[in-house]
Order: sequence, then structure tokens, then C-alpha cells
Amino acid sequence: MRSLLILLGALVSLGCASSKNSTHFTSAAELKKMMAQPKPVKVFTDATVSVDSWELAGALPDSYADAPHETGSLFAKTLADAAAAKGFRTSEPLACVARQTARFLALKGGPPPRGLSAFFEARCGIATRGVATRWLTGTVPVDFADAKLLEQWAADVTKTTESIASGARAGVAMWREGDKVVVALAHQREETTIEPVSMTPSEDGFIIVRGVTMRRADSIFGASNQGRTGTAECVNTEARAAPAFELKCPVAKDDETAWVSISAREKGRVLGFQVVRLLARPSGTAASTWKAPTLVSKVPGATATDFVSQLNAVRTQVNAPAVTLSPAQTIDHTELAPFYFEAQVKNDDAQEDLIALGVMAGWRVEQEIMNGSFGAALIEGTTASELLADLLESPGYRRHLLSPRVGVVAVGLFQEGPVLGALLSTYEPIQAPTWPDTANKVLTALNGQRQRNGKKPVQWVLLPSTSEPTYAEAVSKREYDSKEALERFMSQATNVTRRGVRGWRIPVLNLDDITWPADILSKEQLDVMFVVTTERDEQEPWGRYVLLMVILEGTSQPET
Repeated sequence: MRSLLILLGALVSLGCASSKNSTHFTSAAELKKMMAQPKPVKVFTDATVSVDSWELAGALPDSYADAPHETGSLFAKTLADAAAAKGFRTSEPLACVARQTARFLALKGGPPPRGLSAFFEARCGIATRGVATRWLTGTVPVDFADAKLLEQWAADVTKTTESIASGARAGVAMWREGDKVVVALAHQREETTIEPVSMTPSEDGFIIVRGVTMRRADSIFGASNQGRTGTAECVNTEARAAPAFELKCPVAKDDETAWVSISAREKGRVLGFQVVRLLARPSGTAASTWKAPTLVSKVPGATATDFVSQLNAVRTQVNAPAVTLSPAQTIDHTELAPFYFEAQVKNDDAQEDLIALGVMAGWRVEQEIMNGSFGAALIEGTTASELLADLLESPGYRRHLLSPRVGVVAVGLFQEGPVLGALLSTYEPIQAPTWPDTANKVLTALNGQRQRNGKKPVQWVLLPSTSEPTYAEAVSKREYDSKEALERFMSQATNVTRRGVRGWRIPVLNLDDITWPADILSKEQLDVMFVVTTERDEQEPWGRYVLLMVILEGTSQPET
């Protein structure tokens, strides 16, 4: 007999954010108020069947391109009739997803884990987000004729299409295993469309992705995996303006497979969202077998400390320094995790952003920081090692977690049944400037930029007894702020050199990426004085570098 219709919604998408897109942090008081509320009782409803590996069945495509639904399967015409009546279209890549899903359900008795579902979609030629699957299950005698199945199940299969929106696409497939029957429907309302793209890279080693997202994206960016632990940024050719895009994503030719992820960000929102996720096949192998992530060995332990210990083992492999766990910030992450995932399930963007901006701020991190990131992830599993292994499959998470600039992490784990969720933040500690090494680094960067502009190197003028470090120390110790420091610096420069001066206060997040004032880059000859310090506003969670730059003008005037 048939079971009730089972519904499996689209996978909860990952959230990500970085400091460059934040304009207002959620205050510590706002977070505290949220954490005082009753916690959600139950957030997740999915129950999946875990496997270590899985072989896909049937023919698989070599490119990402839509194609007409095959017509020979039992319920293909049923779907085509519903599509004609409701205004959606039938799709062979989605029929492939339905076929793989139906087979797994028939053989394993439950839905596939998230990682395997993502592999189904990628190898079936689905590169955009938002695929949902539904299915009918039942038992019939082994010799029960397909024609009778069609007669008895067609109405229920048609019923599964009721929520498919006009303009969407869908595919259907049946799988029989002994007396078990599964009819699966996969459907998708595309928010992003891409032009056909091969799963194998071009001769110069790039996967070139062109498309457009229907969401109000004002920036689009991407990355690809390379080898076991590496990543590479996709190159935006800027041939198309957002929400359209053309990205060239480099992959390593010897890799059997490599995930490529392209994300976008809407104007005014903090969280980015994935618009394309495809699986490149650089070496040209069939790539028809899914394997659970193995970069991190599965070991017991489901605490934040376990996560950091295993992360540091991987960071050692890539010669990145060990990170430390922020205990206080991890408590906040853990308290906020159920609220975040509830908001994600409810599509409450405002609540997601509120939490993301709060934990990214790192109000309770025990040391001064100058940058932060945020992410959220779900897996079927119970250990920190499984979570880390899954995260490192993603180019974005791999880049953040293995960055040598990261020094502190906070991890809030949330286990509900078979699902393990995590809120994760990485933080970059402020590295105090050292005299004169940091100053020399800044001077080299300035002269390099001037050289590219066709200008001569600057002449660096020092105060007597190298007084510059005293200003840097006073600001970092909050004896006075950087505005007052610049005024004092300019006054002393005038008194010592007897020349006119102009000054700039330049806030900098990264000393390798300084935006120089035009006057400093355009003048043919330049005498400069400068101080590099760090500063944090009492109302802000992060500190930053501040460059105090003084230009000497004219000639020295005699004392009067």
C-alpha cells in the first residue's frame, strides 16, 4: 500500500558574511535581550540516512545545461500533462535528481544526507540553488504491472505538482526495488540562470560561468577548491554588471572533482547567498561516486574545543598558525544558534542579519580584533570532526578557516536529533605596529604605488629622537584619539622643519591595501612624515590601523 505523501523541502542555505559589508553591528545589549527569550523547541524536521559512499546510477551529463525531460519513463506523461496545465516546464536534469533520490529511498528506506543530495544535483547538471524533492512510497507485489501502477498512482503523482509555481521546472522518476516502489519529484523555481557550461575546464584551466540572478544583487564573487586544502578566487571579468555576471574560476588539472561556488550580496544586506554551486571535473574522470568528506578523520567529540583542536591539525598541514577558541564568544554563539536556524527556516532575513552582525562583531572576544567573518552550516552528524570535514568541502569556508590571518574562532554547536548545526566566526587579531618595521612596510607600499603612477619615491623625514612611536603608543593606549594625535604631530612637524604642512588621518583595515589620497600619489616630489598606530572606538567592537600622514610643503622658513 502507498504511504502518505512525504515532503522534503529545499536544503537550508549556508549564510556567510564578512567585515567589508557591515555598516552597523548589533549591540551586545540587543544580543543579550534575544538570548533571554525562550529557545525554539524544535527547528529541524528532516531525518536522513547516512552513508559513507554512494554510486550514482544511469547516464550522467558532462555539462550544466537544461534539456527536455525524457518521455519513456512511467510517469513522464503525467508530469508533462500537469506542466501544460500549470505553466511549469519539465526538465531532464531534474528527472536525473528525482531518479537518484528515488533509488536511494528504495534501497535505504529514507532520504539521502545533504552532502549526497548536493552531489546528486551537481552531477545531474543542476548548478543553481533551490531544488526541492517530494516522493510517494509504497509496497506492491513484485509482479505488479507498471501499467497498474500508473493507473493507481497517477492522480497522486499529479497532486505532488500542486505547489509547483508557474515558470518553474520539474522532473519525475520511479524506482522499484523488490516490493518497494518510490516515485520522486524534483522541482526548482530558478532565481539564477546560467548559460551552458562544461564540467571540464578550458585549456587554460578555467571554468567560465556566465549568468544572471533574479535577486537584487549588487556584488557577485566566487571561489573554487584546488587540491585537498587549497582555494582560488574566481576572476570577475566585469564584462557584465550585477545582477548579471561572468566569472572565470581556476581549477587544478589533476583534481578529480572541485567545487566551484559563486555568491552574491544584495544591497543593504549583510549575508551573502549562494547563486551557483557546480562540480568541476578537471581530470575528466566519470566522478559518479560520492564519498563522505575525508580531509578530517571522524573522531568522537562534539564540543567547540574538539572543533578547534581538529581545525588546528589541518592548519598545520597548510603551514598556518594555530588559532585559539574564544570561550566567552562561543557561549554567545551557542545560545544564539537555535534562534538563527529558526529564522533561516522561516526565511526571516532581518533576524538572520541581526544575529550575524552580532556574532561577527565579537563583542566578547578576549583580545583586540580588527576583522571578523560569520557562517552557518548544517550537517547530518554528531561530531565536530564531521562538521569540520563538511565545512572544508566549501571553497568559502576553506578560505576563512585556513587563512593565516585568522587567530581566534568562536563556534556555537546546536544538535537536534540527527542534525548538527553550527554558528561559526573567525576573527583577525590586531597586530600592534612595530617601529620602524611597520613604517618601512608602509613606505614600501607607498613608493610602489607612486612608481606605478610614474612618480618618484617620497623622501621620508623623521622627527628628532624618532618621536613618532610616542604618538602611536598614546593612541593605542587611548591617552588621546587619532584626530588629536594628528594635530600634535602636524604642530611638531611645523616647529621642527619650519615648513608648511598638510595632514591626513587614514583608517586602514589592511596595511597591504591602503587607499592613498590623490595628492600623495600625484605630486612629483614629496617630503613626508607618518605614524602607524591602532585605534578602537568605544562604541565599536573592532579596532583598526590608522595612518597619520603629513606632507611638508614649501621651504624652511627662518625663525623670527
